[in-house]
Order: sequence, then structure tokens, then C-alpha cells
Amino acid sequence: MADDKDVIGKADALLRRHSLAAPGSPSDTGGVPLLTDLVPDPAVLSEADAALAKEIAQQVRQEMEARLLAEIERMRTELGGALEAAIAEALARRQPK
Repeated sequence: MADDKDVIGKADALLRRHSLAAPGSPSDTGGVPLLTDLVPDPAVLSEADAALAKEIAQQVRQEMEARLLAEIERMRTELGGALEAAIAEALARRQPK
């Protein structure tokens, strides 16, 4: 879980750096950042911001893949159990009494 806090801290730092639109800008939303405020043209990012954005994106991708794989495994286990129960029930109904 320490890695989660580190990723979130890095994401927060990046968001804080780009969170306020300049007054009068097209996306002036009273301090609420829009995606276009947070993701500037990559050509204008500093090397440090570009590296941080790339690192955060990679960590988020890895976290999402891990969560997705865990959810798929959980569903596979549940479906396997449901299938076994359905087969057992079908077999029980077919046996003569």
C-alpha cells in the first residue's frame, strides 16, 4: 500500500502544478481543472514534468492491470463454482428417484 500513496502523491503534485487555469483562459472554471488544463501539449512540458507524467502513467497502468487481473481471477473462481453447482444440480435432477 505504500506504493499506492507514493503514486497518489506524485499524481497530486502533478495536478497541483497544473491545476489552476489562467484567468480569462478558455477553460477558466473557477479553479476546477479540466483535462485540457492538466494535460498540456507534450511539446511544452518540461523534461521533469514529462518524465513524471510518464512514470505516473506507467505506475497507474500497472496498478490498473493488477486490479483487473485480480477481478478477472475472482470472477473466474465464482463462475467455476457456479458452473460446478449447476452441473451437480442437473445431474441430481436426472437421477431416478
